[in-house]
Amino acid sequence: MPNYVVDGVYNIQENPPIEVQGVPTGVWGVVGTFSKGPVNTPTEITSLNDLKNTFGGPDTTLTGYLGALTAFGQGATQAQVVRIVGTGATAASVTVNDTQTTPAQVFTFTYGSVGTGGNSASLTTSAGTKTGTFKVVITDGDNEETWDNLVTVQPTTPIAGAVLLSSVQSQIGTFTQPTTPNTNLPSYNTFPLAGGSNGTAPALTDYIGTTNPNTGLQALAGANPAVNLVFLAGQADADQNSIQSLTTFCQANNCMAAVCDAQGTTNATAKADTANLDTELIAFCWPWQKMYVQELDQVVTVPPTGYWVGRVATLYPYESPGNKSLAYTEGPEFTVSNSDIAAAMDPSARIVPIGVPIPRGGIGIRSGDTLSQTASTRPVYRTRMNYFIVDSINTALGQFVDEPITTQLLSDQQHTVSNFLDPLTGVNNEAGAPMIESFSVQCDAKNNPSSVTQNDMTVTDTKVKLFNMNRFLLFRSEVGAGVVTTTLQP
Repeated sequence: MPNYVVDGVYNIQENPPIEVQGVPTGVWGVVGTFSKGPVNTPTEITSLNDLKNTFGGPDTTLTGYLGALTAFGQGATQAQVVRIVGTGATAASVTVNDTQTTPAQVFTFTYGSVGTGGNSASLTTSAGTKTGTFKVVITDGDNEETWDNLVTVQPTTPIAGAVLLSSVQSQIGTFTQPTTPNTNLPSYNTFPLAGGSNGTAPALTDYIGTTNPNTGLQALAGANPAVNLVFLAGQADADQNSIQSLTTFCQANNCMAAVCDAQGTTNATAKADTANLDTELIAFCWPWQKMYVQELDQVVTVPPTGYWVGRVATLYPYESPGNKSLAYTEGPEFTVSNSDIAAAMDPSARIVPIGVPIPRGGIGIRSGDTLSQTASTRPVYRTRMNYFIVDSINTALGQFVDEPITTQLLSDQQHTVSNFLDPLTGVNNEAGAPMIESFSVQCDAKNNPSSVTQNDMTVTDTKVKLFNMNRFLLFRSEVGAGVVTTTLQP
């Protein structure tokens, strides 16, 4: 906010309200097991190659890569990945000795994360550029580090430009030396790392995780950018406890989740399992899918949840995932009849058939519904638009936090929200198509009487009518001391 002085009068040039675009709606999160990478740490991944380098490639004993592959295969490229591990996981390492008659350890290099992925890394030693030093090259997939002119200790006559091994900061792993450093040069060779183990397979409760510290699914609560869609890779997670945990997480983080039953579950069993479920935040996907994995030259059977999450992530929030095609699937694990599809889509079941024939041709997602037992809240796009509007309004009004409350401030807040929503009624938005039918915004003295403003708070009421909805949704935004809160009113 620049200031300037004219004729002895101090003036303040006010910046106009910031024009705010809609927040992202296609960031997806996956929790799974991988062969390497950070544990219980949300990591932004934007491609399969990025995923391989950070977390390792396909492994049928691990859930994460195959699950992520189903989502990436739909064209969804902005992911937050959380790796979990079971008990007994170990990191790969290698010890390099000198060339004496009785070899002694010069150093040990330990991979930076537990898991079998570290076993694919290697370390090469050779003579350094400067006499009396050595070079180390560490190779880990596409990642490579080179350290030249290394010494374990600086000799009595110092070597100019020599680097102490203890000072090396590798991004791939760590070097350790004996308590009394070995001053001999190491043997020169290429040494593969070994001994990395994935440990035991985590339980479903490990996928859901804990808080304080945040693990598993709960670790995604700290992701930046925030996730809009989540799934637990490889898990049959449609039991009451898991549904409750996922619903609680989604409510707290303005996102949606996909769940499924176990491999081989029939339509009748799936329908029985959904009978008492009721949430607009979760889609129940069925059945499992057959997928050919080129790196393995093998067809594997995988849960349908990643397909749903990946496909929905590619859609604008006002679009339904129903009748949308899928890639990277050879279809259901068993034959699904038309009567099975009809039974799954019945409101009493609320099951989303995956990888089945769709009206537009090919195979894809047949339904656009969630597990809500209320027809008006059942559509996926209704929940996604709710969160899109809430998060976007919060962002739009964030610029007004802690500003003095004046008539102009109320007007600025009203216009800022209106300026965000107005393009959504036409084609002048990123979707290039109308996303809402109509709206109205109120932020004036009528809904901001002194009883509100005297508490250093303002209220903005926004009414939005979505397509195919017979009533307006009312969003109430409260801008208070240091915070903006927007909620959908009953």
